[in-house]
Amino acid sequence: MKALDICPYCDAEAAVPGAGYCYICGSTMQDCSAPHPRGPVFLLMADDPMAPMLVRMWAAQKWSEHLDPQRVEDARHCADAMDRWRHEREHKETA
Repeated sequence: MKALDICPYCDAEAAVPGAGYCYICGSTMQDCSAPHPRGPVFLLMADDPMAPMLVRMWAAQKWSEHLDPQRVEDARHCADAMDRWRHEREHKETA
């Protein structure tokens, strides 16, 4: 896996160098009023209970389409991170 940069929005070491987005907060790391060069962006956040499942569904579809295996693996790691985040947060709220 490539070395990651620090995201300027969430301070996580999850910003993809040169790709312009963060795996954790989903930031496109640009002014939100500026259009993204690849078109409109839809952001899934870890606090959405459906997000990990949807990311895994996307990864499964892209795997079947033979998309870059590293990108698919990164998406699966992101879904796992979302699950961990939700689990840790739910555990803290019930303690």
